[in-house]
Amino acid sequence: MKASEPKKDREEVWNEILRYKKDYIDFVGERNEWDTTSKYTVKELAKLIEISEHTVRYYDKEHIFPFVSRDANNVRHFSMVDAFFGRAVKCLRSVGLPIEECREFVLLTLKGDVTVSERAKLMREQEEKLVCQIEELKKELRDIQYKKMFFDSVEVPIMEELRQGTFKEKGRTTLKKSRTFIQKKMYEDGLIPEIKIDII
Repeated sequence: MKASEPKKDREEVWNEILRYKKDYIDFVGERNEWDTTSKYTVKELAKLIEISEHTVRYYDKEHIFPFVSRDANNVRHFSMVDAFFGRAVKCLRSVGLPIEECREFVLLTLKGDVTVSERAKLMREQEEKLVCQIEELKKELRDIQYKKMFFDSVEVPIMEELRQGTFKEKGRTTLKKSRTFIQKKMYEDGLIPEIKIDII
């Protein structure tokens, strides 16, 4: 959604989605790429796109699935196109895109090729966010791995010293030795500027 445009009401967007739904069915029907026939239950769709059943119901409430239908018992049934939108929105939500903008993405897709530039821009922006998230997670994983390395190195000797009742005499030496080893490795890897035994 462009910053200059006023924010649309959820139901207003849903009405637009329904308006473009028939055109989309005709379009994909010609290309024979997506099946709009309702065939999946909430449980089946959740398993297919790897989200919880609760999330499927939430997405439905937020008008993410244009082709959802209900049978005589009011049970939801979803199509392959709904699965496509569900998986796309799952990815978009993972990088923090608000549900309102996800719903706009559904609408843009239904509008067809005239919106390809807008959708391409959206995906480029989300890719950039995701790359940043991955880099941050790599840093956090690295820090966790160093912490794990430290605890792996002290767990057995510390537990043995506690069992033998010698921890007070030997424990501080064991901990200091392991901390020095880990900090030396972090220093060699360029992660800390100097070795200080008291920082871990």
